[in-house]
Amino acid sequence: MLIDIYGSRSNFLNVLNNKESLNLVISNVFIGTSIESQMFKEVPLDEERLEGFSSPYELIEINTDFRKRLRKYNKFPKSNLLLLDFMHEGRQSIKYKSGSMVNRPVLRRYGYSLGNSKLHSLDTKINGIKKYVDALIDYTSSYDLIVINKMRNPKLTIDENGNKHEIENFEEVNFLNYYAETFEEMLINKLENVEIIPEYQTPDQLYSGYQFDEEYQEHFNENMKEILSRTTVL
Repeated sequence: MLIDIYGSRSNFLNVLNNKESLNLVISNVFIGTSIESQMFKEVPLDEERLEGFSSPYELIEINTDFRKRLRKYNKFPKSNLLLLDFMHEGRQSIKYKSGSMVNRPVLRRYGYSLGNSKLHSLDTKINGIKKYVDALIDYTSSYDLIVINKMRNPKLTIDENGNKHEIENFEEVNFLNYYAETFEEMLINKLENVEIIPEYQTPDQLYSGYQFDEEYQEHFNENMKEILSRTTVL
């Protein structure tokens, strides 16, 4: 079965790690972006700069965000199934002369500096959330089934001795999780063709890298299997 993926790199890796057991084939991937960013104009890409990237995931993220691929190609999917998560949906967009993108460290490696940029406000993110949800519904109207994976950003980190500590960017994580939950609730209330992978644990129980642990992979795999086993629209 063909599947498309929107959201975080972690969710993409979930499918890569479990695609054989789930009988899934990845068709298209939209990661490293947000709906807010997708609504801006396409940003020119310097192909020579991209040659310096060693990570295939960062190449996908840059291409998706700069070229606004979800907005441009959503009407022509080969897949009937779309997997979503909103771990990073609350990230601010950043404005450069050439356009707006999601503010992420990969931009600095690509060649952008914070000195010649301006962050769009978080108030804009919050006040525009209904508009962004409606845009996502429009972008995903060609899919028969949408699966929302309720992934959350962890509030804990683990040191070299295995001890857990609160992360430093606590306020940012709180906002990202609040925004993800709000976005999900609004989207679910407006969609009919939606299934849910529930939260694995609450954010105050999660620690950095939990997405790659065997226990989380089992959680993802079992829920996806259950959803696919009773789905008749595909």
